[in-house]
Amino acid sequence: MASNITRTQTPEERELAAKNAELAVLEVHVAQRELDLATLRVELHSFHQRYLRIVGVKFAEIDDLEAQIAEALNRRNPTDETARQRAVEARTKATESAGVAGAIE
Repeated sequence: MASNITRTQTPEERELAAKNAELAVLEVHVAQRELDLATLRVELHSFHQRYLRIVGVKFAEIDDLEAQIAEALNRRNPTDETARQRAVEARTKATESAGVAGAIE
């Protein structure tokens, strides 16, 4: 006489199995979100580099023009200390902008 003994799961075991299945689904969702985040970070970095290449160069040009204007005003008023200081500050800013723009080209 063959007897089949089947073990039934306890309510706790069924709940644990359900929670493990739910955990597996959530882990897949988390992995997908992490992949999405990594992709977005790469895209954002690419956009930032493109922005700096295009807009950064334009800002460097604007800073240089502003420095030229400040220097011209200083030449017109060589005794005006404020004009001299503005020219120095504008040229410093233009030099820094050109350095940044040059570093990303």
